Amino acid sequence: MAKSDKALPLVLLVWMLLALTASPAFSRTLETGARTSAAGPPLDFDAAARLALRQSPLFTRSALEIELKRLDETDSRSAFLPSVTLRTRYFVHRPEDPHLNPRSYSVSFLTEDYNPIKAYFSLQIRKLLTRMAILSHLRVIADGLHRLARVFLQLDALARLAPLQQEMVELAKKNLTYVRQREKMGEAAAYEVRLADRELALTRLEQKHLAESRDSLREALKTLLGLQPEASVSLDLNQARRQILEDFQAARASLAEVLRRSFDLQIQALKQELQAKNVSLAKARLLPSVFLGVETPDPLSTVRTRGYFFSIGLKWPVWDGFRRLRNISRQKTILKQFAAESELTEMELTEKWREAAERLRVALRALKLAQAKEEVARLKAQKSELRYRTGEPLGLLLESRRQHLEARRDTLLKSLEYDLALLALRHLSGDLVTHYVEESSWQN
Repeated sequence: MAKSDKALPLVLLVWMLLALTASPAFSRTLETGARTSAAGPPLDFDAAARLALRQSPLFTRSALEIELKRLDETDSRSAFLPSVTLRTRYFVHRPEDPHLNPRSYSVSFLTEDYNPIKAYFSLQIRKLLTRMAILSHLRVIADGLHRLARVFLQLDALARLAPLQQEMVELAKKNLTYVRQREKMGEAAAYEVRLADRELALTRLEQKHLAESRDSLREALKTLLGLQPEASVSLDLNQARRQILEDFQAARASLAEVLRRSFDLQIQALKQELQAKNVSLAKARLLPSVFLGVETPDPLSTVRTRGYFFSIGLKWPVWDGFRRLRNISRQKTILKQFAAESELTEMELTEKWREAAERLRVALRALKLAQAKEEVARLKAQKSELRYRTGEPLGLLLESRRQHLEARRDTLLKSLEYDLALLALRHLSGDLVTHYVEESSWQN
């Protein structure tokens, strides 16, 4: 059987799997409050995605932000009409003067400062802010679906890894029994028995770690779906890879398509357009404001005429230390900053795309290498099977079977790495979120 140094790859593989299952979803605490349970048929990825879009708390805040921006937009529309304030005043005690206005009260309707050009640009700014809120919400949805898809792929890999690990446990038991028999016959030393026993304990520990990883993933899934911690969820993982990756072809995905679909770049473009409106708004503040009024004569005045009198006026600050002029320069400078940020965002997105494409190529090479090693291990296992039938020791057969199982496990882990890399590329291209949500569905 193998020496003690052969147990080290087993530990490394387990830690590799645990590293793959580490994601931001694990550290997110479960939120309190009543949430819908997942009672019903088993959830595949498509059903889980629809459930998450409907009730997950991950998407609630950004969705409510859209409603707030729409309320702000409605407020800006109402600014096209000047606001009117009613002011009344009654004098309980007045001077006893027969020349004063005989009425002891006054009524006036006054408007706030009104600038229709400023109101127009304010409305355009609010519309842009609403569109930015929609894009931000879609970006949150894209990240949430990506996290959900990662969990499904990892759970699918664990489901396929579990029977392999069980085979390794059974194989370690057979090896321990075989070594003990050899010890009784005087053909094996005591340290070989201890080694076989430790290898069995290690395979069982790996099995326990896999079960704990599965439980952690399922708890993270409940958070993503907006389920209560005590809720039970049944999953259908048979079609997980097909539903998540579908017919996505990495070779067809281009950088130009990534830049066109990027929510970050679209938001940056809206920021530039928004700041251009702010420049125009700063210029509009140089124009005078209009105010209107309808009022009755003052009870303390000597005007004895009764009735309502209409007035109109202009309000134009004469001296403000050139603050309004400097504000125009300030807004133009901010516009240049946003243009630079847009270029930086495009450069960062290009770099992310290149890194994701390189990770996919590396993962593909590693997967092909693992598949080749598995094939070699399979042939060696067949060869050992034939030799065992011709009288060679059982230990050689068990060792070849163990190596074959380890090769199969390594292939499965490399396949998971490749799937996650391909998923990251699909997420970056925007293809995943557009499959479930369209921006037009959020427009009024």
